[in-house]
Amino acid sequence: MTRIVSIIGAVLFSGAIGQASPATISQASPAAELARLMMPEDNYKASMRATSAQMKQLFDAMDRTEPKKPGRACPYDDPLEMLEEAKTMFSYQEFLDMQAAALAKNYTGAELKELLAFYRSPVGQKTIRVRPQLDADVSGQMRAIMQQRLPPVLEKVKARLDQCNGKNNSSSP
Repeated sequence: MTRIVSIIGAVLFSGAIGQASPATISQASPAAELARLMMPEDNYKASMRATSAQMKQLFDAMDRTEPKKPGRACPYDDPLEMLEEAKTMFSYQEFLDMQAAALAKNYTGAELKELLAFYRSPVGQKTIRVRPQLDADVSGQMRAIMQQRLPPVLEKVKARLDQCNGKNNSSSP
């Protein structure tokens, strides 16, 4: 499972290379203002709770693909414990800085002002309010699908890794 967790980490963080530097965005810029508006801290916290629950379910699914060891206990039986670990990855402010950098990279100044106007409008404010529930609904559906589809995918990944490492999965001597 350690190898699989390493692979997942590499995949999650591989996209971070070459992104705009958050340090280059002024906190007073339209991009920084839009980032704060689009992701209020309460929504960020809800997102982190959902992420930690998803991480736990993913690890539980991975754990089912490996032989059980008698008496072994999972150190993250409580999703809140996983949340505490997830919160150590980056702070809310770091998230806002990354979001602002990405917004500044992908939108012109005029487009950022249009987006700010939208998110300040009644429908924009509703979008911000319901976003956590939308994310939770989609995540729940994805989680159900992943629980069905992840074990065979992990088996394929493991077989290919074993093959790369010169291990033979056949039962012949």
